[in-house]
Amino acid sequence: LALSGASYPASGVHVARAASQVIIAFSENCLSKNLVSFLHERKMIIHMTDDIKELCGNSSNSTNAGTSGAAQSLYGSEAEEHGLWAISLSTVVHLVVNSSRHNSLDLVRDFEAAKGTEVLKRAILQSKSGHGKKL
Repeated sequence: LALSGASYPASGVHVARAASQVIIAFSENCLSKNLVSFLHERKMIIHMTDDIKELCGNSSNSTNAGTSGAAQSLYGSEAEEHGLWAISLSTVVHLVVNSSRHNSLDLVRDFEAAKGTEVLKRAILQSKSGHGKKL
């Protein structure tokens, strides 16, 4: 699950996109009440949201190392320009929404506790590329 919200160099955005597609398909077709409970117990939505905060540059841990070259991970506005904000937020939102179909609001509450709604709102408002419209 962490692959969809991780920072990648520009050449690795396809990894985040592929991970997101798998997680969304999983959330649409394979979730069960037991799996939702497992994700809740492991605090996966909180961890995913914290990763997204870092990716968006909204965390005290978010730094874009000053190294140059193709291997530089994208954070902040550079990550947004390459679609990483939209990929990661879409993934976690799909997972949360689909979990509610199993008579559980645990992942919704986890998203709220991690301030996920605020992260989503901030990302929509700060997005300057076409990727923000997807959110």
